Amino acid sequence: MSPQPRVRRARTALAVSILVSALAGCGGSGAEPEEGGAAEPDSAPELTVPPAGDVAEVGSEPQGLVYDPISGTLSVAVREPDRLLVLDPETLRPERDLPLPARTRHLQVVPGGGTVLVPSEGADRVLQVDPASGETTVVA
Repeated sequence: MSPQPRVRRARTALAVSILVSALAGCGGSGAEPEEGGAAEPDSAPELTVPPAGDVAEVGSEPQGLVYDPISGTLSVAVREPDRLLVLDPETLRPERDLPLPARTRHLQVVPGGGTVLVPSEGADRVLQVDPASGETTVVA
């Protein structure tokens, strides 16, 4: 057998294994969406070593975390009950506890700073929150 067919077979085998690996990597996590809601991420495995940095218990199921340099505040959405906690960035202690109408995952500081956009997915509303005062406005 000449080297040409062996090289061709090796290339074919390599191409097939790359294709199989790529298709296997496209599988989902198995997390089912809540009824009427978006899919939730799967649970993380238990830690086997202490995490780097500071760890603070802030509430049940922390979801989004943003720092606003204008107000100097750190905001995190938590669940059960659904609320926005405004934390002191130095101590990580809550300074404000603001109720939310439903579950929230993603937070965004408004360009220019000073307020935080809070998409309340379960309520199908977007809120704009001033973390310094706690003032909340429905924007969508």
